[in-house]
Amino acid sequence: QNPPLDKLKGPIIIGQEYGYSQVVDMTKTFAQNQTLLNTDFATIAEFDAFVAEHYGRGVLNNGVTKAERRAGALYVYPNPETGTRDYFVMRTLEAGAFPTDQTSDQGWKYLGSADDHIN
Repeated sequence: QNPPLDKLKGPIIIGQEYGYSQVVDMTKTFAQNQTLLNTDFATIAEFDAFVAEHYGRGVLNNGVTKAERRAGALYVYPNPETGTRDYFVMRTLEAGAFPTDQTSDQGWKYLGSADDHIN
């Protein structure tokens, strides 16, 4: 082993869950996605299809009719606090309720809102 285990610095984390959350953290938000920013969407359905294809491997979960429980799953959330249609990627299987303030938390990465991209 190079370096020896007793000489390693920092936390040593083993397991897929940590690797998944690292990948989720590297996922671009809507504001960082040039393809999305350069595309005009006429309808929510059009936007959902784009987001599902580019962020969710074709699947957009809504927590009701579709509810994948896996790190990396894409979710849409009709936010009752802001009145917006928000999108999140699940960071961990322990993810709880969606943040209502359009931010990320321990369980969810906030991607953005449809309201900023529909003409």
